[in-house]
Amino acid sequence: MTSITFKSLKDNKTINVNLSKTFTMNELHRNITNNFGNTDQYRLVVKDKQLCLDNASIFERQKQELLQGNIEILLLQRATGGGAFVEVSLLKERVLQQLPNELAKISRVSAVCSCCLCPGLCTVICAKTDSAHTQNGSKLTSICDDCFGSYLKNTNFELRCLAQYRTTAASSTPCETCKDYKTIFKTPVFIELWTTLHEVRDMVKCIDCQICYCGALLFNETLFSQQTCTNCTRVMCFFCNRTWNSSTMTNSQYTCKDPDCTYEQQLEYELVPLQANNQLRVPDRRVCPSCFQPGGYGEACKYHGCPHCKHQFCFMCLQPEQVCNKTSNYHSPCSGGVGIKKQDFTIFPKMN
Repeated sequence: MTSITFKSLKDNKTINVNLSKTFTMNELHRNITNNFGNTDQYRLVVKDKQLCLDNASIFERQKQELLQGNIEILLLQRATGGGAFVEVSLLKERVLQQLPNELAKISRVSAVCSCCLCPGLCTVICAKTDSAHTQNGSKLTSICDDCFGSYLKNTNFELRCLAQYRTTAASSTPCETCKDYKTIFKTPVFIELWTTLHEVRDMVKCIDCQICYCGALLFNETLFSQQTCTNCTRVMCFFCNRTWNSSTMTNSQYTCKDPDCTYEQQLEYELVPLQANNQLRVPDRRVCPSCFQPGGYGEACKYHGCPHCKHQFCFMCLQPEQVCNKTSNYHSPCSGGVGIKKQDFTIFPKMN
């Protein structure tokens, strides 16, 4: 049996139930309805992740990860009307869930997949064929159905070309082609879901903006971490969105001081030897100065191409590659004794 504790923050009501280990989404629905009323008024959170109760396939995947052992499920009063939003991670899950059906409806061509390099039916992302447009196999950037989900995760759900544009015999820059999803996908419901994902994702890029698990959009003028949701009254760290734990969290600006707090984790790095010059040590991860997404060191050189926005920059001085390499190169220290430039919380964009 699996022991589950349901806790409503609205009235502090707590109910304990025992379910078989093979319980279904519908069984969970029934238990909540019997004890708390209509499930539509709540959003469910377990281990600081929102539980999906409107898609059995997503629920089963979450169940394997989250619903093991003794479980506490928080019931948060759902934000209503135009103020209700869905967490980015769950929106991505829904896009990936509907993706196979959507791919079957769009135009594809016989090509070599740019990800797995296998021939098959592919969606063409970029059709440039000039000699400067370099790509493994075909010069097209084309993605097969099997690789499309992984491709979207790697490009942060942007339909970006994966090829390089050769600028000289020795250097190249990423192709800037980014396909408009409305020109590829066909189903209005899927396009609307994709649009919602991008709108919500763009909002929560800002360090003073957060979406509580209940769906309420929150703004933080003080930028202190301990905040109470104005809708469901959950006390939370505003920045990592986890339920507040006074034994591990500290109420400070930009971070709760827990090592896993979102922005703190993104700014942390370790120094590792450069593959081409073991005497030079570079950060193993950085935040992109252009799109503010974190990225890891690729080991080949100190220059890094952001997988999300394609911005090329130096992992040491953070200057664009074309600026840094005027007075330095891929395996040498940056000129002028710049060293490793510090990044802090103020680099992240704000709504206000």
